[in-house]
Amino acid sequence: MNKASNNSVLIVDDEPANIVALWKILSPEFDIYGAIDGKTAITSATEKSPDLILLDVVMPEMDGYEVLRQIKNIEETREIPVIFVTSLDDEDEEEKGLSLGAEDYILKPFNSVLVKLRVRNIMKLVNRSRAINERLRQQSLVTKISQLFLGCSFIDSLLTDMLRMVGDFMKISQVLLLKYEGDENILIRQYEWLDPKLILKTRLGEKIELEETALSIIGNLNAGNESDYCLHSDDPSIKNALASYRLNFHNYIIIPVFVKGKMRAILDFSREDDGQKWSESEKSLAIHVASILSSAFERDAMERQFFTAEYNRKIAEHSSRAKSEFLARMSHEMLTPMNAIMGFAEIAKTSFDVDQIMSSIDKIYDSSGHLLEMLRNVLDVSEGSSAFTLIEAQFTVKSLINNVLRKTNPDLKKKKQSLSLFISQSIPDKLTGDENRLAQVIIHLMANAIKFSPKQGVISLGLSIHNEENNIITLKFEVVDNGIGVSKEQQEGLFDLFEQVDGSKTRKYEGIGIGLPLSKCIVKMMEGDIWVESEPGKGSKFSFTCKVKKV
Repeated sequence: MNKASNNSVLIVDDEPANIVALWKILSPEFDIYGAIDGKTAITSATEKSPDLILLDVVMPEMDGYEVLRQIKNIEETREIPVIFVTSLDDEDEEEKGLSLGAEDYILKPFNSVLVKLRVRNIMKLVNRSRAINERLRQQSLVTKISQLFLGCSFIDSLLTDMLRMVGDFMKISQVLLLKYEGDENILIRQYEWLDPKLILKTRLGEKIELEETALSIIGNLNAGNESDYCLHSDDPSIKNALASYRLNFHNYIIIPVFVKGKMRAILDFSREDDGQKWSESEKSLAIHVASILSSAFERDAMERQFFTAEYNRKIAEHSSRAKSEFLARMSHEMLTPMNAIMGFAEIAKTSFDVDQIMSSIDKIYDSSGHLLEMLRNVLDVSEGSSAFTLIEAQFTVKSLINNVLRKTNPDLKKKKQSLSLFISQSIPDKLTGDENRLAQVIIHLMANAIKFSPKQGVISLGLSIHNEENNIITLKFEVVDNGIGVSKEQQEGLFDLFEQVDGSKTRKYEGIGIGLPLSKCIVKMMEGDIWVESEPGKGSKFSFTCKVKKV
């Protein structure tokens, strides 16, 4: 969300001397990129997204007019303003360039004063337009958050969604809501959002005892004085004083949340320590979000006094309905292999055909294995993570993949689907971890991909190193399909126990819906995370990470 302090300019000219001349005029006020031909210019404009392009008109192979046409036809670059650079003082040529979308002309030889003035004028318009767009985006987000809380009397279930919305919008690493216990001088991590691209272990519920300096700063925050209301790491004295209570990031904004004049919580916005300063719009957004939360907390506290019984009743009804649907699905799914076992056992008992008897025994064996696997999953889920024990042993990537393929290949062949494997060569051959539990997660994700993809569909399984520190490797697995996809609303309960996208009796796809919750439980035990990226009709990508040891 926050852009570098300098605006950037792409200079396109087939004469390097002209690029150097313009660079001397415009640097260091602007960040300068150069390109000596049209093709390179288009590539640079797409990759670097400069704020302005200075484009030479006369160039070999592709002149400036053609470069401008192509830039205006590319979605990522069509809004970038262009100033033509030319030695041709010709009204027809000038009219042609302006009609194609150029903003202005600069004549050669360069007058440094005029060049600076024209570039600065365009940059003012660019920055003003960007600021207006940013304000509109912020207003839209603030309105959406406000409506989110206004539509529900109980905000507990909405806070995580709100933190995610803000974190995604600001493109930062972490957003926390910490409960402030003034009597005990501690902060409690009550709610959190972590950027899924970063492998961070959740610390929900953790207590942070404030040291005297940090306590003095946070305890003296004043809701009536906005200058004392927003703390941020751009202030060196604040950054040093609050360093003791920071866990992962030291680049932050801290905003208190007041309820009836008393500080009850702290909103903490963090990003990686890249030296980037917080913009005024980011600070303003943080204050707006804290203000919305203050109002929501006050309303929530009053309404809970009257509606707690109704709220608990609705939660109980939802839980009961979800469990009932789960039991109905489980009964149906268990009866299917049981009926097959009984039917083929009867055939084997009464038949005198040896081939038919052996075929029936094979089908009984397959159905029994399917039923046994289902029962194991149910037992794992019902007993919870406390019953899990990770058995660490040495294994190879080859044995892990073979383990997975033995289970999934029959279903792939049945639906005539193709499987692509992408395994990074940088992964050591020998690792230490729980191979069976790891295979269990991959098999669950592969089974879903096979189930929800069409016949002759395409599925891929990727394995790479996400991070490596000392002898601990964080592996990243990706299972991608071209199936039916999952909407944003459906993704919210995808990893919850007893929930299923379609839990009705008339559902099209079979299964009891515990594979993903069980996978999440296993992945968390392996100090990893699991998530999904999907759109209806465009397939899904399930990704997860886990930690293993290098032998």
